[in-house]
Amino acid sequence: MPLDYARPNGWQIDIAVSRIRSERPGDRRGALLLIPGGPGNSCLNGPSGKGQRLPDSVRAAYDLIGFDPRGVGSSTPVTCDLTHEQLATVNLRAWPDADGGLTGPVTRAHTVAETCARDGGELVRHISIRNEARDIDRIRQALGEDRLSAWGHSYGTYAGSVYARMFPDRTDHWVLDSNDDPNPRRVARQWQANYAIAVEDTFPAFAAWATDPANGPVVADRPEQVRPLFLRLAAELDRDPLP
Repeated sequence: MPLDYARPNGWQIDIAVSRIRSERPGDRRGALLLIPGGPGNSCLNGPSGKGQRLPDSVRAAYDLIGFDPRGVGSSTPVTCDLTHEQLATVNLRAWPDADGGLTGPVTRAHTVAETCARDGGELVRHISIRNEARDIDRIRQALGEDRLSAWGHSYGTYAGSVYARMFPDRTDHWVLDSNDDPNPRRVARQWQANYAIAVEDTFPAFAAWATDPANGPVVADRPEQVRPLFLRLAAELDRDPLP
């Protein structure tokens, strides 16, 4: 793949692709690309992982295709040489400070962004959603498919939407699962807001599951006891966070 699509004959990068062929070639319809979320998640093992949970009819109709986006995993990688502490989940996530303030997470985010801008090299400057869509179309060409089907999950719905907008005549069946907000200025922020709404909407189902002995040890006797228990635990962790 070209690092810079404006210079297609310039520096080339590798995009790692995996494939599990249709289980019934006589019923084959085409190729189904699994577009990972993240952004920055790997999906090279997608065909042998979540792809195997697809219905038999889908696995018969499609070759299952996984890939690592540019800069990720087994594709040409990008590194910002971040420290172990900076890469710790507790620091990568934008958790508020113990007093509810945002000084800590904002400072950490600025530091990571500045470090990557300085140390990420030329590749980090060419990682974008439009370039991911262009890479996907190169995958389509390499597979010899006139049209591509896809299953995009989470942030992968954004990549899938951009691809379909850029290459509308090259899409077949297109599934966008757990959509992100399509506004590029609100992708991350709106995802968090929508996630919070969904968690609240589904909490009663979680409470019922967590109090059903059929699912293993229960956390309470009745579903209505789960929310107070959850809130008490959250308050305790705010006062005394785990290491």
